[in-house]
Amino acid sequence: MQYPLNDTHSIKESSKSPAFTISVSDPYFDKSMMSLEGHIDDAKRFLQLTYCSAEHHDDTEADEVSEYEQICVFQDKYQNELIELQNGRSASSCQEKINEWVSSAFLSKSLQDSFSIAMTWSLCTDLLHKSGFDRNAWSTLIEYKKFELQTEIALEEEYSFFISTRNKAAGKKKGARYHNLRDDLIEHLVTPDPPSGWIYKKTTASKLAPLIYKRHSKSEHASLYPISQGEVETKLYSWLINDSTCKAVYAAHARKKSSKSSKH
Repeated sequence: MQYPLNDTHSIKESSKSPAFTISVSDPYFDKSMMSLEGHIDDAKRFLQLTYCSAEHHDDTEADEVSEYEQICVFQDKYQNELIELQNGRSASSCQEKINEWVSSAFLSKSLQDSFSIAMTWSLCTDLLHKSGFDRNAWSTLIEYKKFELQTEIALEEEYSFFISTRNKAAGKKKGARYHNLRDDLIEHLVTPDPPSGWIYKKTTASKLAPLIYKRHSKSEHASLYPISQGEVETKLYSWLINDSTCKAVYAAHARKKSSKSSKH
């Protein structure tokens, strides 16, 4: 019996010469010729790449754990779970174990869930094929494919989430370097000067910058975190605008000063 699908596809060589075509391999035909074992190998490769891509996001750990070691960890886990499944453990129980295993590797819960379900369907397909139940294996492969797509989407979200988390952590670390400047700002905001109270935030930052800069220059922080007076003023103004604590102290003190001055 002749195979019903054509193995080639004709495409135009160029838009300028539509009459000339070239024949290329048709991807639909190629996929249809792929064996069940080939699909299983593809699934294992995808899961391995996903695990290695999302594992050890922390830069310090990345230096300690090589890609080869991560591959070995995944392959050992896959083989152990396949043996457990073959020995009678339920697939649902395997999925729960996998989910727990990847909880330390993946940041997002959605990636943990989709990956553990995809890996479980892959294990089911692998075991059914090895046991001679190819028809059933094709059915579980279809289920795997659903979660392969979900896992791929979740991996992209994981990467975006990781970048966002890293940037926030870097911002907090950078901000912590100048915590003494922020503390000094709060201290100066509650002093009795000026008598009329703090009215304009930009003026307040400009007035306090020389005082706070001078104190910083004489402190132990100066050698660790050098900064110019202009940069101090910029930070003070930014805190007065964006920092909830500084905003609250500024507003409360300004109202209190204005109230006192209005009585005189």
